[in-house]
Amino acid sequence: MQALNSYLFEIKEWKRNYLITAPLAGRVALVSSIQENQQVKANQVLCYVNPNEIRYFAELTIPQNNFGKVFKGQMVLLKFPSYPFQEFGAVKATIDFISHIPTDSGYTARLSFESELNTTYGKKIQYREGLTASAEIITRNVRLLERFYYGIIKNINN
Repeated sequence: MQALNSYLFEIKEWKRNYLITAPLAGRVALVSSIQENQQVKANQVLCYVNPNEIRYFAELTIPQNNFGKVFKGQMVLLKFPSYPFQEFGAVKATIDFISHIPTDSGYTARLSFESELNTTYGKKIQYREGLTASAEIITRNVRLLERFYYGIIKNINN
């Protein structure tokens, strides 16, 4: 029995030292190319596992200016520099959390996507870790004529 336990322990140690395992199922994305017989260091990041069932979210910093107009549930349009707005459109998201404590740059908010990463033009954006975007929070739906009116009043007051 002792020999069997010793054998099982050796197998477990071999797996720990020589196999790469992930705690969840998904698609593997390599960080860099790996070749056969290439040595890797302990704790070196080799790849990421993107789960099959995934819900994307975005984090947004809302500055102090006009913060009083921003509420949970409002729609946000995200425009990605990697995917020009004029060609791809914007991705719609909804504010589902706003922090109660500000940071130096403003309040942190979390956005949830209405339809994965599909744009208003019906195109799908490829997710990449660290993808950045500019956000336009829709605080109030106004007609085009009202926008012109507010722009003219703002210029007159300045």
